[in-house]
Amino acid sequence: RVVRTRSGLLLEDLGSTNGPRLRGRPVTRCRVAIGDVFHVGRSRVAVLGRLPGRPPVWEFGDWTGAGAEALDHLRALLRAADVDAPVLLTGPTCSGKEVAASILHTGGARRGHPFLPLNCATIEPGLADAELFGHRPGAFTDARTDRPGAFLAAGQGTLFLDEIADVAAAVQAKLLRALERREVRRLGDDRASPVACRVVAAAHAHLPDLVERGAFRADLLHRLSGVLVSIPPLRERPWDAVAIARRHARRERYVLTRDAESELMAYEWPGNVRELLHTLVRARLAAAQGPVGAAQVALALNQAATCTKGRVT
Repeated sequence: RVVRTRSGLLLEDLGSTNGPRLRGRPVTRCRVAIGDVFHVGRSRVAVLGRLPGRPPVWEFGDWTGAGAEALDHLRALLRAADVDAPVLLTGPTCSGKEVAASILHTGGARRGHPFLPLNCATIEPGLADAELFGHRPGAFTDARTDRPGAFLAAGQGTLFLDEIADVAAAVQAKLLRALERREVRRLGDDRASPVACRVVAAAHAHLPDLVERGAFRADLLHRLSGVLVSIPPLRERPWDAVAIARRHARRERYVLTRDAESELMAYEWPGNVRELLHTLVRARLAAAQGPVGAAQVALALNQAATCTKGRVT
């Protein structure tokens, strides 16, 4: 059972046949926190936090959402966490795809192993093979050490490939091979190495459109789409914006007023969660040591709009 005490939540084993396990270790009595996942036999139990507000607010790790739809989304991610198949996350830039990927990792059996995020858009041209699959010393001019590459460095954990649409066509073929055969060959190596990680990929581009234009392999898209998860833009989740802002205020120890929350809900957030967090930082600076109200939020939004027009205030 889980009981609430003055110092937090307490997990106790009441003599069950298959005792609870937390982070892979058997426990009889221990503290648990919001976002923890423990197992009893074949059952997995997630500790979800409900915070004051209308609608209810839920937290799991770094994820925050509000209302029934957000809770359904979280439950869907936790169900997918136990499906040992590739996952494809789609949604606009900065909408929370990496946070969703971390839930898929921490909510499943691989949580005790590495979670390795890799933004494919930041890989320098010509280095994708080395970044993804690794190399032996001497494989090319600057290859002075032995490097495992992302697939092997992730071990039995999760490899999160963000912006998968930016991978070059030649590398897409090697990704497909790695996913199908569960093995990779490092540059300069004459033998293949087995792959044990789970792959979670993400894209803000519409991959079927890229397939039609010949910019993305159809077979790779099918292979990545073991589980499909779509993350809507923040403008479609106004209560999530308020919940994220409240959590930020709680962590950074400042007051967010009700009229500030109304201002946040009225904005469309083209930059999604990242824009929201940057706006809160500017609004807090504008408020100095006082509460963050609608005036400070409006000023922070206006500063961003002015900067995009080439003038800094």
